[in-house]
Amino acid sequence: MKIKTVSTFSIMSKGDHVVKITDCKVDEMFGKVTYTFTNAQGVRLTNTWRTLNEDESSNDTALYILSVLAKCAKHNWDLDEYEPKELIGTFVKLTVDHNVVESNKVEGQTRTFPRIVRINETTDEEEQSFEGNTKEKTTTEQSKKSIKDLLSLGD
Repeated sequence: MKIKTVSTFSIMSKGDHVVKITDCKVDEMFGKVTYTFTNAQGVRLTNTWRTLNEDESSNDTALYILSVLAKCAKHNWDLDEYEPKELIGTFVKLTVDHNVVESNKVEGQTRTFPRIVRINETTDEEEQSFEGNTKEKTTTEQSKKSIKDLLSLGD
């Protein structure tokens, strides 16, 4: 398997972002739920919540946050239970902040970690705008690729 190299890495900027839930992994053995959120520009943020404490008791804080996430994603504040993977393809609005810490590898450098500080529902307009932005981006990328392919035919 070949892996394409990249020269840049983007983290989600501080502020409010309408995001689509694009992936979910559940590790029942260790009590972890991991969601991947993607904004309209394609920048991803992955967050893991531990539903169990080290003593295997329920982590009420994580369960509360996951409940708010599900209720916002499904626009249903009467929701009693859900399957975590059911949220894939839904939208929420996240407020993101950054934790900046000293690097433990390179002295004098810092590392920035995005963190979710608020989860809200999205409006229909925000979801439609998100879809419009991603379709426009995909179409532009496909056009560039097609032009590149055409230009390389003469080689």
